[in-house]
Amino acid sequence: MGFAAPSSGAVARPPRLLVVPPGLWPDGPRIVQYLAGCGFAVETAAARDLGLRAAAFDLVVLSARDALAGAGDQGITARPTPPLVALFHPGDEDLGLQALEAGAADAVALAARRELLARVRAILRRNRPSLRPPVRAYEFGGARFDLALAGLTGPLGRRVPLSAKEVLMLRAFLERPGAVLSRQELIDLCMGREADVYDRAVDCLVSRLRRKLVAVLGHDPIQTRRAAGYSFAAQVRAVRGPDEPLAPLSADRVLAGLAHTGGAR
Repeated sequence: MGFAAPSSGAVARPPRLLVVPPGLWPDGPRIVQYLAGCGFAVETAAARDLGLRAAAFDLVVLSARDALAGAGDQGITARPTPPLVALFHPGDEDLGLQALEAGAADAVALAARRELLARVRAILRRNRPSLRPPVRAYEFGGARFDLALAGLTGPLGRRVPLSAKEVLMLRAFLERPGAVLSRQELIDLCMGREADVYDRAVDCLVSRLRRKLVAVLGHDPIQTRRAAGYSFAAQVRAVRGPDEPLAPLSADRVLAGLAHTGGAR
C-alpha cells in the first residue's frame, strides 16, 4: 500500500533526517521514501554507524530496539546525538516506553506514518525554531495588523496607517498580550538608544496609538497600570505563513503600507 506525502512548508534548508532501518523492516525503504516526499533531506545508515554520523543531522529515526541497544548505562541522552524517534511494532508498546525512559524524544508505532510525520515536525519545531513559519500578521478584536505593510485594518475594512514607532509599540503589545510593560521597557522596544527619551515621550506615543486603535476598533485596548506601565487587554492571534495565508492584498494597500514603513516618527 502506498502512502501519500502531505506537502510541507518550504524552508531555506530542509531538515536532515537520518533513518536507521533494520533489516527486519520490509517497509524500511518506504519509510525513507515517505519522509523524503514530505520535504526532508533523508539519508540512511546502519545502527553501528549511528555514533559517527548522527551529529550532522537534525533528527534520527530508528527502531526502539536499536535505540535501547545503543543507550548504554546512562541512557540515550548521554551521547551527543540529535533527538531520536523510536519506532516499534504494534504490540511492542513496552519497547517504545523503554526507549522513552532511556531518553528518546518520542516513540511511534511503525505503521503510523502520518503520526510519525506529525511527531517529527513537532520535534523539529522545538529544536529548530527557524522552521516555524514567521508571524505575518496579528488579529485581535476583529482587527488585523499586517507587519509587512505597517498598517492596521479594522473589522469593517477601515485602514489606518501607522508610523514606524507606532508599529514597534503595537507589535510590542501584541507579542505580549496581558503583560504589563513599563515605560523603560517600551523605550527599549520602540525607541532604541535615542538621546533625550523620557517617560513623557512614551506617554505621547501611547496616546497617538490609542487614537488609531479607537478609530479602528471603537474602543481602547491599552490599559494604564498606575506606577507600572501599560498592558494590552485583548485576545491576540498570530497569523503565520504559508500555512495560514493572508487575504489577497490590493495595490493601494501595498503602496499605503510602504509609504509609512520608513521615516515617520
